[in-house]
Amino acid sequence: MRGDLITVVDLGCFLSGSRSSPSMQSRLLSASLRGRPVGLLVDEVFGQRNFMAGDANPTEITEDSPLHGLARKQHRSGSERWLELDLDALFGDASFLDGAAA
Repeated sequence: MRGDLITVVDLGCFLSGSRSSPSMQSRLLSASLRGRPVGLLVDEVFGQRNFMAGDANPTEITEDSPLHGLARKQHRSGSERWLELDLDALFGDASFLDGAAA
């Protein structure tokens, strides 16, 4: 077989410490870390929205949240609040890099 091997990281496990249970709703987000492909396993995708960068506001995430420092922007659509995951911050987090290397 030919192809590329990619590292897959359980994002839920990284954030909460509990392994995700893959299901029909689970998805794999493909990204690039230091020029190499990496997959982020997410429990579910509720939708995808496009927002204008200028419409973003700072998040209101408490320091004890696992998303603190990883979601720095939020967008509003009606009564819904959408957090923007900062992949640069995630991929720059030393604990993420340690876990991704394991």
